[in-house]
Amino acid sequence: MLRFMDEESVAVEDIGDAVRQHRALKTATLYRIALLDAQLVQRPILLRNANPTGQEALVAAGVTSVEEASVFAILPSGDFEDIRLFEAYDLYGREVEQLIFFVTDRIYRFMINDAQLAWGQSEITGRALRQLAALIYDEVTLYQERPATGDRRRVDDADLIDLSQGGVERFVTSHLV
Repeated sequence: MLRFMDEESVAVEDIGDAVRQHRALKTATLYRIALLDAQLVQRPILLRNANPTGQEALVAAGVTSVEEASVFAILPSGDFEDIRLFEAYDLYGREVEQLIFFVTDRIYRFMINDAQLAWGQSEITGRALRQLAALIYDEVTLYQERPATGDRRRVDDADLIDLSQGGVERFVTSHLV
């Protein structure tokens, strides 16, 4: 739920700063949020309001064919939550500090500990998995669970994991091993 401070309007309000500082949003002309792309490169985007639609976030990211893209909010739990193209999404109320987007017609879901994440490519590197885990956990040594054999395999940066196989891939950080 949006809460605004009773003070002067500012030109740009950073939603992530307000969330981290546990303070109300300032009324602003534009709202800044961090955006990750499929290479996990982070950059800021500016939105006209703190309740953007998925389309508004994608346009702010420079995506021209928004119908071929997906945008997700990265929740404090680490879960990825889909932001629909034409439905307003309360970034501040959901305590979202970052968004991630993919230009793709397929999304592959996987788990890191109890967090459900999504990826817009059929393969993901161990390095990308570790970067995503670092958004959630201090400990970033990852293991891939192998239900068929009951064991776990360490995931190194150079590893390439195929997410297109049947079922949801599951990864755990070292504090759960």
